[in-house]
Amino acid sequence: MPKNKGGRPKISKERVSKLEEGFRRAFNVSEACLYAGISRETYYDYMKKDKKFSDKMNFARRFVYMEAKQNIVSKLVNEDDVSLSQWWLEKKDKEFKSNGINIKNEQVVNQIDEHQLNKIVKAINQSKDEEIGYLKKRLNDGKN
Repeated sequence: MPKNKGGRPKISKERVSKLEEGFRRAFNVSEACLYAGISRETYYDYMKKDKKFSDKMNFARRFVYMEAKQNIVSKLVNEDDVSLSQWWLEKKDKEFKSNGINIKNEQVVNQIDEHQLNKIVKAINQSKDEEIGYLKKRLNDGKN
């Protein structure tokens, strides 16, 4: 019988898959480790010593956030949802935040009706589309 050399055993491919699955279900580290049948210590040991494992786990942990962002952006682009657009700008646009623009503010709401707000949202989306088009063109020009 071979002697135990000590240390933690390797994490099998099945357990790595279980960890990824757990993270894609929005489990935290403790829950994902429990789901995969490994200890937190083993998980963190592998995170420190194995870059490929670490990259894989970091991507899996970000997956739910990326999906959520994709859903929000899809709704923003396809449905002209004013309240969602405001929320997005408040969270993501520094200029919007720094100017203190708040569509929920009663004074602003009393002055701007929903039709006008929809026009603003469309203008913002169009501006973003033009900016993306410009950046793509610059990128393609740089490759030529």
